[in-house]
Amino acid sequence: MSRQLLVVLRAIKASSRSGEITFALLESRLINSFFLGVVEAPLFPGAIYVMSCWYTRREMAFRCALLYTGQTLAFCVAGLIAAAVFATLEGQNGLAGWQWLFIVLAVTGAGLAVVALFVLPDYPHSKTGSARWSMTEDMRIIAAARIAADRVSTTHAKAGVLQGLKMSVFDWKMWFLVSDFSAELRSSS
Repeated sequence: MSRQLLVVLRAIKASSRSGEITFALLESRLINSFFLGVVEAPLFPGAIYVMSCWYTRREMAFRCALLYTGQTLAFCVAGLIAAAVFATLEGQNGLAGWQWLFIVLAVTGAGLAVVALFVLPDYPHSKTGSARWSMTEDMRIIAAARIAADRVSTTHAKAGVLQGLKMSVFDWKMWFLVSDFSAELRSSS
């Protein structure tokens, strides 16, 4: 429920940018951008967390790859959407093209958040989201048991945060992934 609320808040915040010039409380673009970041930042880590509640560690790699691919495709399509909005809505109803762009993105985001509220299940053991109408009690029990069986054993979990930090700092695969992700971010900006 909280992730859908964050998406709705992000959509409301983005729509406030369409009237940024006349919106007295958020006149400063810096403050506006800060609050947009506050509601937008938890989206990607939250998506990874919710997926980890449904998929085993072995399945997560493919699901994360799909999520990253979707993000990259969204970046590719964003320019086309912006071009279409600017070409067709510039000056309509006295609003500039950039204002229309924020309105279109906010309405789309809010609409998808409302749909996600009813379609996305929360957790395998919960009866909220789509789990209330798409999964039987037996299916929820099996899903929860599958994830519980895949969890790290308690002996590894008791090693502590510092031990886990030490393991990740000295793991060459982690540094490879960090450099790969950094290269991806530099190439998309």
